[in-house]
Amino acid sequence: MIIENAELIKYRSGRVNIKKKETAAYAEILNKARNNIIKEKFTKLKMYTL
Repeated sequence: MIIENAELIKYRSGRVNIKKKETAAYAEILNKARNNIIKEKFTKLKMYTL
């Protein structure tokens, strides 16, 4: 029973890490798309980063 629980915890934590990576990759794709749309719509707009 303890071994099964340990395996389940390991599996769940692995899934959480995968979900975090997927979410980060998805956010990066959305940010790039948003920036491209802004550049196309507002060609004279200058973007500054802090």
